[in-house]
Amino acid sequence: MSPKHIKKLRKSFGFTQKVMARAFGVGTLTMSQYENGVRNPGPTALILLELLDSLPKKRSLELFKLFHSKAKELKLGSGSSTHESPN
Repeated sequence: MSPKHIKKLRKSFGFTQKVMARAFGVGTLTMSQYENGVRNPGPTALILLELLDSLPKKRSLELFKLFHSKAKELKLGSGSSTHESPN
């Protein structure tokens, strides 16, 4: 998935980079790097991006909320930009 498409997908849901980053278990800087083509998302992040992109918006939001709440519970993406995926 291209950096431009990642940004477009995030914006289509109305999410900030911070919210999106937390769901992916990465820092805001890492999410910014994904969107600017400086860094490539890891395999887990790519799968989530593809799922979010391919499902109907309502289902995508449900999936995103699940990832976001689980990442919050596990304290992933709390500012560190060293994580590639929630695993």
